[in-house]
Amino acid sequence: MATGSVDKYFKELNDILALLKKSEETEAAGGDFEKLGIPKPFELRDKVERGFWGAMSKIVDDLVQDELPDVLDIPPELEPALNFGLFPNPDCEWIKDKVFSLYSACQKQGLVYKVLFLTDALKIQYRETKRVDKLKELETEKTRTSDAIKNHPVDVEELRKETYGVITERLGPTGKAVVDMFKNWERLFLPYLAMERKAKEIGLNGREEILKFTKLKNDLSTARQLIGTTLSKAPDHKAHIEDYIGKIEHKHKELQELQKDVERTDDLIYKEKNEVKAISASQVKEELRGALNNVKGLVTLGARKCKITPSGAPLKPAKVVTLEQVFKNLEHLEEFDPRLYDNRKVKKLGRPAVIFVPGIGNGVYDYQNNRLLIPLMVPKDPLESVAAAVCMYRDDVDQQVNERSMINSFRKDIKENKKLRSILKVRQQFVKDYLGFMTKEAYGLPKLDKETKNWFEWQIAPSKSDPKTPREIRGLNSSGLKKMKTEVEQNGWEKDPKALHKLAIIHSYLDEKADQALEFITKALKLDNANPEILYNAGVISKKANRKDLSREFFGRYVKMAEQSWWSKKAQEMMR
Repeated sequence: MATGSVDKYFKELNDILALLKKSEETEAAGGDFEKLGIPKPFELRDKVERGFWGAMSKIVDDLVQDELPDVLDIPPELEPALNFGLFPNPDCEWIKDKVFSLYSACQKQGLVYKVLFLTDALKIQYRETKRVDKLKELETEKTRTSDAIKNHPVDVEELRKETYGVITERLGPTGKAVVDMFKNWERLFLPYLAMERKAKEIGLNGREEILKFTKLKNDLSTARQLIGTTLSKAPDHKAHIEDYIGKIEHKHKELQELQKDVERTDDLIYKEKNEVKAISASQVKEELRGALNNVKGLVTLGARKCKITPSGAPLKPAKVVTLEQVFKNLEHLEEFDPRLYDNRKVKKLGRPAVIFVPGIGNGVYDYQNNRLLIPLMVPKDPLESVAAAVCMYRDDVDQQVNERSMINSFRKDIKENKKLRSILKVRQQFVKDYLGFMTKEAYGLPKLDKETKNWFEWQIAPSKSDPKTPREIRGLNSSGLKKMKTEVEQNGWEKDPKALHKLAIIHSYLDEKADQALEFITKALKLDNANPEILYNAGVISKKANRKDLSREFFGRYVKMAEQSWWSKKAQEMMR
């Protein structure tokens, strides 16, 4: 197991760095490399990156204990190396406070996105390899089913008493005879179910047992027919009573299914435990190395996409992302790509998690683990890094879920893109234009040609006929909107401009006419007439309510008040 100082893992890398420094000094002084017997700088720079990830791989290997406990124990002294690429070298000191601050911010509860670091990813991979969660799920399932079996007799008895009561109440004097018939039917039904299951699963044992099963089946049919014949004499009550008898029948069959489920789960647990026993420490090491190499490969891809040299170690000062920046950027992207998470993948796997990893470059989407991978260091704007990861996510969803409908439209409906011969070039162009739209056009800065900009406003951006919609409302269906409306109305909304604004947005989606939405937004403006969000939405809602004069007034006030952005340009267009 990995213990003690980090130094031993990075000794070789520090030796390479010391030699690189000497080599660079020699190059600057015009020295003779051959005479001094040292490699040239370009020969050593590649070794630095390989040495860094090699040291990380050694740490990961040493984390695995031979006895393979259920939890991967990572000593605290190794976490800075794994999570931030920090190792004992003075060139790394500049980043310490920044990454520790990021880590601290990520420990808060209730974050919109799940946030991970490399140590979290390693622990998850370890648990998956050891199948810890799979076994727990099976054990939980067995307990839940066993509890249902335990409670089954009580449930049946309650239903049985209710059935007897209904029969007696509905049939009067005849009721007692029907109850006795029902008891006789139930006495035959239980052994019949047991023999029927045996016949289906392993077969009946010889002629005698087959005859017994046949007789039981015939007797059961006769008993059921007798009940039916008797109930026919009371047609007004027959359907109601037979419904109760059907419920009892279903309950008994349900018990049989529960018993089958327990047996199946027991088999799965037995099989799972045997497979877990066969897992070796070397297999676990291989899986953890695979997880690390996946991160390394994605970080390298992110660096190459923005045309910089990959570097996992923080050896040179650069911009370091903050949680506030990343979340603000994600909110920005959701605002201008409101259907980003409206897909089947989200329903199955949830939103992608955010994982911060050592390295520099643009963000990348890890489709294998549904994660937005964000390097700790960025060469330019953090928004570009986050947008690159989100764009890759969008492309993956388009490929896996939407049968490439988005990319096909991007190619077919934009004249210049029809000239692109390969789907790879189309995807590359989409990434470039997506970044242009999110980092420039969304702020009101021209970047794309008119046709491409129009395509993004048609396929990606919010509809200009809809209000600016906050995250908690975005994507809600009719029932979700009604539920939120009820929640807002329970908390003194009449004098709260935020609540009135929210109700106006909800009604603008729910109501075909916008009269009620206009009433709410007007009240919100009286309480807060300097809020640009409320002003913009007042313009949209007024236009929907066919109050064009009022709409122009609100949009005009918004344009004067708000900063230049895509929204301000839309407001100007809506005033015409």
